[in-house]
Amino acid sequence: MRVPAILLTVLLGVTTSVFGISQAEVTKAFTSSYQLEYNGYYLDAIKALEPALKNDPKGYVVNLRKGYLHYLSQQFNESIDYYNKAIAASPMAVDAKLGKIMVLLAQGNYKGVESEGSLLVKMDNFNYLGNLRLAFALRMQKKFDFAEKVVAKMLKYYPVDLSYLAEFGILKYANGDYAASKKVFNEILTLDPSNALAYEYIALIEKQKK
Repeated sequence: MRVPAILLTVLLGVTTSVFGISQAEVTKAFTSSYQLEYNGYYLDAIKALEPALKNDPKGYVVNLRKGYLHYLSQQFNESIDYYNKAIAASPMAVDAKLGKIMVLLAQGNYKGVESEGSLLVKMDNFNYLGNLRLAFALRMQKKFDFAEKVVAKMLKYYPVDLSYLAEFGILKYANGDYAASKKVFNEILTLDPSNALAYEYIALIEKQKK
């Protein structure tokens, strides 16, 4: 997760931090980390942040960044630890909460996604990704009716959003409402005529009629 250099300066201090290393050294650590990430060296990108982490071990930005890099490295438990530290540093911030949910999804921990997603949506009722990931986690646990309520709420605000329409169509199919499901997937094809998922579900619906 990149942080623009100007914003990084504001968040981490202008010249020299109270922990004794200069802003230039902190910025250098982040710059090196971004370059290593870009080239696919995720573990080295993590190591490059050590000066910044030592400078501010409880800081939001450095822990957010470490959480993301550990996710890219598929070190999911470590990633969650750093996202939790970021959340502790800034409890109302959304980025770290979404990052943690992303890791839980990668682990297939849908109950955990439901728990964290519900907390996020309670704080930020119409958060786009929070609601989408919550609905997906509910569907994966076969909590179709609850998932449908989440999706229906968001479709009032994003009526032509393909991701939410797809979730809605899948949920209608899962609940056995094939006519409603087909209607949704036909809407998707109006918006995106080459949508493979829509064709896949319409074919499944046609098989149900035979």
